[in-house]
Amino acid sequence: MLQKLDLVKKVETVVLKSDPRVPNPWAIGAYGDKLYIADRALPNLYSIDGPPTGDPDKPAAPLSEAGSGKHTLAFATDPDGLYAVESEQKNPLIRVIPDPGPVP
Repeated sequence: MLQKLDLVKKVETVVLKSDPRVPNPWAIGAYGDKLYIADRALPNLYSIDGPPTGDPDKPAAPLSEAGSGKHTLAFATDPDGLYAVESEQKNPLIRVIPDPGPVP
């Protein structure tokens, strides 16, 4: 489960809970105005595309596929993009946004 904490209002909101696309959230990163999330065992990377719905019967926030990796351990950013740190030894760093692919 991933929660958002509003320090001013002192309110906690569920952002991600029980989504089969990310059953075991592992890595989270921010780039631009979006959050990106990767699962511990699954290869797809997702962006969280909006505020939490606030409805307990719906997914907490809309997700869109943002790319894929092998086993994402962490995300890193710089002004030029979002990168995923992978457990794979041959290409441990991949660019997710823009122009997805291995970083030489």
